[in-house]
Amino acid sequence: MPGSSPGYHAPMTDLLGAGTGEVAGPSGALLDVQSLSKTFPGQAALDHARLVVRGGEVHALLGLNGSGKSTMIKILSGYHHEDDGSVVRVFGTEMPAHQARALYPGRIAILHQDLGLVGGMSVAENMGLGARFATSKLRRIRWSEQRAATAAACKRVGLDVDPRARISELDASSRVLVGLARAIASLESVDGSLVFADEPTAALGRVDVERVFRGLRELASAGAGVVVVTHRLEEVLEYCDSLTVLRDGKTVTEGQTAGLDKAQLALVLTGRDLTSESARPAGLASTNAGADEPVEVALRVRGLRGSVLEGFSFDVAAGEVVGIAGLVGSGREELGPLLVGAAPRSGGEVSVRGKLVAPNPQSAARAGVGFIPADRKKQGILATMSVSQNMTVSGEVSRFGGAWLDAKQRRRTVQEWIGRMRVDPPDPDRAVALLSGGNQQKVVLARWLRLSPKVMVLDDPMQGVDVSAKEAIYRIIRDTARQGSGVVLISSDSFELAEAADRVLVLRDGVLAAELRGDRRTSESIIMEVEG
Repeated sequence: MPGSSPGYHAPMTDLLGAGTGEVAGPSGALLDVQSLSKTFPGQAALDHARLVVRGGEVHALLGLNGSGKSTMIKILSGYHHEDDGSVVRVFGTEMPAHQARALYPGRIAILHQDLGLVGGMSVAENMGLGARFATSKLRRIRWSEQRAATAAACKRVGLDVDPRARISELDASSRVLVGLARAIASLESVDGSLVFADEPTAALGRVDVERVFRGLRELASAGAGVVVVTHRLEEVLEYCDSLTVLRDGKTVTEGQTAGLDKAQLALVLTGRDLTSESARPAGLASTNAGADEPVEVALRVRGLRGSVLEGFSFDVAAGEVVGIAGLVGSGREELGPLLVGAAPRSGGEVSVRGKLVAPNPQSAARAGVGFIPADRKKQGILATMSVSQNMTVSGEVSRFGGAWLDAKQRRRTVQEWIGRMRVDPPDPDRAVALLSGGNQQKVVLARWLRLSPKVMVLDDPMQGVDVSAKEAIYRIIRDTARQGSGVVLISSDSFELAEAADRVLVLRDGVLAAELRGDRRTSESIIMEVEG
């Protein structure tokens, strides 16, 4: 639960997002961004934005994709230079924001979203790469000292791990905590320092989220000012003391989290009431649910085996969304790749509309199976290619949608799907890497949806996606099912599964542990079943 740090909090005024107006900077703030602006060619990424952080608090930095959060952190890390006229005080001293980390390397730590860990190296080796190795006068590494320092740094964030363990052997939350420990290892003292964590829980389930936030709260309890970027509103309400909300580069709200609810946060973030646009697709498969006539099976899985899964079997009807839940290590993470043949199977069969599909991605694509992988950046988007190229590459490779497109057809098709998916900005020639996470995901979805897939397999599709883009993707999932596709929604987020799936299958230790339907399909029930 959030602590009761006595730090400065501007009043949470104007939940419609008209702004909080000018607020005098607080005395004693570790970070007081009074007015921060950054303009890129043709775009104002930050417009006199504010951010105030005090020691002893976990502070959520919120905003839709493209609101300016990442730009603000990149300026404070020295990656970008701010515009002239910006006013920023760090540890009580006014200075250029981009110089803060260079001037105070022992008081500012940043955990980036990709963590930057090397999987084949040990925890102690990774710690040395980021925070210097313990060496002798002859520059030889003193491994006993290095391992002791590593254990102490990890303990500081609540992680008990063998410094000799390889990063690849650790679970997801332990890797995040190692990254956090490494980020703060170079701090002279946690007390009075600033720690930034950029979406540290994006790929984690609820149990792992709790573990990471316990580590962040340990730092705050020791006197650090902790700034967390997250898209999960539940995390803000449960773990954070205060928040700042950016919209279109401006600070629209700042204050305490106490007394807020999810609907208010969504309203602040988007400027519109999402409660009237319920994300739960009630009756999503109502044409099938409870019908007397036989339901067409879009996907049939029998005895699927991998490195963890042990003979998993299930069906997905045409027009149905089946959710898959489970902790890290339950088999949830390998299900998607196994279904489409991107990971080697040790047994089992997959059929689409009654026809067996060979265990390789090309056969899955030709059978009409679209796949959205969990790691969008590494396996989903083609970062150096345009929106147009990303949207059309699957059809050109698999051809399950028919003939290849000529240049005019491609442009017409891409423009149509940009409009359908509401990709922003609507520029087919823009490099997809320049889009926000939510818009990148829309492009990857469009790649498959334009080919009218018989089955869609979505692996953590909301990862790193803001609340507004989530609503759009929920609508896309609903529309896909209503058009007759079978949808498999694999997710680490129990709230997402409760809202988007017709029924939820819970994996535990590689086998089916529970099936939740109807009134039992709630976030709380999913969590209880997942945790066993």
